[in-house]
Amino acid sequence: MKQYNMRYAAILAGILSLPVWAVTQAIPQESLTELTPQEISSGAWRHAGDLALSSQPGTSETLISEARRRISLKGIQYYQITRLQMMENSAWSINVALYTPAEKRVN
Repeated sequence: MKQYNMRYAAILAGILSLPVWAVTQAIPQESLTELTPQEISSGAWRHAGDLALSSQPGTSETLISEARRRISLKGIQYYQITRLQMMENSAWSINVALYTPAEKRVN
């Protein structure tokens, strides 16, 4: 009986720690880099897509954090915020351009 109780305790501990482990693994903790307009115009970056979030309640900081989380989930590391705007209803909207390093071409 004592052996079964220890097994159940070990299984229960594993189940309870799984959500914490899953969250830390689901969101990569890579550092994201916001590019300046000068960096983008240098030709060293390739446009990889866009992200738009609109009518989001809360603060601009909350919206930027959410945008960064979604960028990270896409596996992109470089971005530029092209528009951050408070709407008439006090909700926020953001547009983000996503970038990857341009590949060097060998001639």
